[in-house]
Amino acid sequence: LKEWKSVKVELVNYKKNRELFWVELEITPVYAEGSTLCTHWIGVQRIITQRKAAEHALQLSNQRLNMAMEASGLGFWTRHPSRNESFRDERWHAMLGYAPRHAATKVDEWLKLIHPDDVAAIKASESEAVMQLDATFEREFRMRHNDGRWVWIQSRGKVIERDALGQPVVIAGTHLDITSKVEARQITERLNAQMSRCLEHVNVGVILQRDGIIKFVNSTLLNIFGATDQSPIVGTKFSNYILPGDLKDAAWRQSQLYAGASVPSFWFNCVHLDGHTFKALTSSVVIEWGGEPHILSTITPPGDIALFTLEAENNRSRYDTLLAKRVEVEQVRIAQELHDSVGSQLAGIALHAANIKLLADGSGDNLTLEADQLLAQIKKAAEMTRSLARGLAPVDAWPGAFWRALEKLCHDFSSTKQIKCLFEMQGNFDDIAADTGTHLYRIAQEAINNALRHGGASHISVNLSATQDRMTLSIQDDGVGFDAAAVVGAHGSGVGLSSMYARAKTIDGQITLERTGPKGFCVAVSWPNASQQ
Repeated sequence: LKEWKSVKVELVNYKKNRELFWVELEITPVYAEGSTLCTHWIGVQRIITQRKAAEHALQLSNQRLNMAMEASGLGFWTRHPSRNESFRDERWHAMLGYAPRHAATKVDEWLKLIHPDDVAAIKASESEAVMQLDATFEREFRMRHNDGRWVWIQSRGKVIERDALGQPVVIAGTHLDITSKVEARQITERLNAQMSRCLEHVNVGVILQRDGIIKFVNSTLLNIFGATDQSPIVGTKFSNYILPGDLKDAAWRQSQLYAGASVPSFWFNCVHLDGHTFKALTSSVVIEWGGEPHILSTITPPGDIALFTLEAENNRSRYDTLLAKRVEVEQVRIAQELHDSVGSQLAGIALHAANIKLLADGSGDNLTLEADQLLAQIKKAAEMTRSLARGLAPVDAWPGAFWRALEKLCHDFSSTKQIKCLFEMQGNFDDIAADTGTHLYRIAQEAINNALRHGGASHISVNLSATQDRMTLSIQDDGVGFDAAAVVGAHGSGVGLSSMYARAKTIDGQITLERTGPKGFCVAVSWPNASQQ
């Protein structure tokens, strides 16, 4: 003001209620006409509180944007085609190892940093986007780093301003260093090519998958599923090609493979691309591929011999199930005969023996002694007959008979084998049918015998538990157990194990065998909760 010049300042002021507000004050000197003498001053004051708030918000937004771009590694650029000029921020320069003052500012100079083989494709992609309103362009290309090496760049851009004729005024976008990503992709492509050369002419279908997603298939598998190229299959879920009824078994096998277990070959129902289903034999192993564990599986549709073998296995399974049912029916019949006929006869003989004893009491000591011994033997035979009948049909048809039979089984083993055999139950098992209960009783009986005979167990726990959908009977011991994988693979080569699997299948159940630690083994059978069906 002392120099008679205009002044423009921004000031903070306060209202009477102490509320802060911003003002912009502009003071201009007014001179006398034809003179350099200032006669007075004109001042203009404007309230700019809203503008300052907007500027502050913009500043915060820019700070957040800069932080986000720095964290993402993105370099920002703008280009002005009419002036043949470009601007790039510090992150862009750091990405290529250049100081900002050394970087090209002209578009032609910037293009010199791009690999000669990529220039034409970049120009074509950008030209196509420029012709379309609101279109973005994306391209991967190589740019020369300051140290001479080539850096792979992912570029995304868009026209953000056009003139009245629709010509681009400003084009803006980002650059991202994707060298490591491209190198990893190239390694994967080389591995795919190597695997393809190795497996292309193998006469079985081959699938490579990771976490359920298919990464590679060979031409034989494409033919099996009716595909002409890999696009309909690679990148999709492996479960898409398995019938729903086999999904649970397939998932369990995959989890076992990732856990390091050996899983035998198995048949499952495949889904063709046209919708029809067919059976196939699959074998799987875990391999390291691209630094990560993948499951490599072979898929083989059955030939005539394989179909015959498969049908034979199915027939054997049906036979085992039927045999288990017939054995139970026959045992119930024998138990009934023992109770009704032999038991009744023994009861009658016992009455006659008691009468003989009464008649012999006054006839002499020897005759009385013989009568006592005869009566004792008859009573013992009757008790053995009742025990045999209970063993042939351990579960009656009245409510609660199943779990009470299990409880007595544990008590009998504890008292006769000098071990701890405990029974526990969580849930209501009063309504278990007699035939279902008998199959479960036999499974528990066989598992306990195996724990004692082969595992050397001293403590056994029999547990019943239930969820909304399924019920479970588990028999856990502290013995040495046996090779569960081998047993699962063979589905039980011994008579006892075969019987357990057949009985479980009869009640629509599933058996699992597994170790529970350094010492200990668990046999568990689960079956549908009938109360929910």
